[in-house]
Amino acid sequence: MSATVSDAASILIRTPRGEEFPLAAADVDILRTILGGPQRAMYSLDEVAEMLGLSINTVRKWRSLGRLRVVKVGRSVRVPADEVERL
Repeated sequence: MSATVSDAASILIRTPRGEEFPLAAADVDILRTILGGPQRAMYSLDEVAEMLGLSINTVRKWRSLGRLRVVKVGRSVRVPADEVERL
């Protein structure tokens, strides 16, 4: 399912088959909080390298040594925001 946000009166949940269902008014505020958050929850290894001013090879090495905590999301590897802040 994916959410389509255009305005408060027409927020829909769309299924993979294309069916659309209106989102309950009580859930609109929750959705806005989640989507409008000031900080992302996770970053790619490339983003972490850029944010910390390191080479991608250094970030990969830290990952392999266990110095950098990562989370597998599907086939990609992500670094939680709190882990970046810790460094």
